[in-house]
Amino acid sequence: MAAVCSAQGFGVASDDEWGLSSVGRAPALHAGGQGFESPSLHHSCLTMAVTVYVIRSASNARRYVGITNDLPRRLREHRSKSTKAGQFVGRFELIYRESFPDHSSARSRERFLKSGRGRQWLDRLENPPRPARGG
Repeated sequence: MAAVCSAQGFGVASDDEWGLSSVGRAPALHAGGQGFESPSLHHSCLTMAVTVYVIRSASNARRYVGITNDLPRRLREHRSKSTKAGQFVGRFELIYRESFPDHSSARSRERFLKSGRGRQWLDRLENPPRPARGG
């Protein structure tokens, strides 16, 4: 049986559905030595969405930009103040989130949002310019 990732979480698929896999089995011997094959090579969740998120402190309006593959879990961690950001921002609200298919593109977006231009973009997101009043 192989591990399967779905929107609902992990499930189990039979070998007939996915073909034979060495996940969960003893590694084969190679050239007289003990072999090792990482289970992550066969893990179907490697393409799981990665989320970039921004939270804002309710007390001092400071923002925190983060990245995670499990946003609800990460927000619980912030609320429990078990993370540095949770201690830093206190009570907060989620003001922005964006999903990406892989970690590298999510990391690029996170770096942008932490840059000067990214902070300006977030400022405009929170306070959109008002249309000029004609006279």
